[in-house]
Amino acid sequence: MALKWVQAISIVTRKEDSDGKRITYYPGDWFQARNLEIKQRLAAGEIALYANTGDAYIFEPNECGIVTSIKDLKLDKLGSAAETLSISYSLEPMIPYLYTFYYTGGKFREEMLPISFDQLQKWEAAVPIESFNILAESIGTVEERKYTLEIIGDLRVPVYDVRQMYFRKCEATFALTEAWKAEIEKFPEPRLAFLRALYQNPLLILALPPTWREGIKKE
Repeated sequence: MALKWVQAISIVTRKEDSDGKRITYYPGDWFQARNLEIKQRLAAGEIALYANTGDAYIFEPNECGIVTSIKDLKLDKLGSAAETLSISYSLEPMIPYLYTFYYTGGKFREEMLPISFDQLQKWEAAVPIESFNILAESIGTVEERKYTLEIIGDLRVPVYDVRQMYFRKCEATFALTEAWKAEIEKFPEPRLAFLRALYQNPLLILALPPTWREGIKKE
């Protein structure tokens, strides 16, 4: 029986088929399950069903592309779903495609690429949280944190992993990326600069969980 991708909408603890260890998934985390388990967890209101990522629909595939600052990046590193996409090289964020994946490094789960593009049908941007343990108050210089606090009002917030970002091409994302570049000119920490830009240019952004990049860490 084929495995299907599902998303936890409540805390789910389950035994993995591969090694029998119990792993806890939190709301927003993705995992694969078989039909019987899916039916049981759907009935319990624990998950939302998503088709196998191999069937995930990349909306307007001819309009999807990747922007990266990595000159020697090979598309096969990003998986089979990326191999047919266009790629552009830039040292700063830009949105040349209708749906753009901005990638500059870090761990990457290739099976999430189709789902991520699919999310842009509903959202203007989708960006993973770097870690729930890394807050804005713990990064950057004292001066930059003080400046950031004046703009966003609270530094006790997670930061985004700005190395992997999904954008729909529209006025809102153009304003955001231009503001982000302007904020980086003021202070170099890109994560704090992005928070300032986002606060001043709000848009429909989907905060993806850290597991979007790294998967679930087994204890």
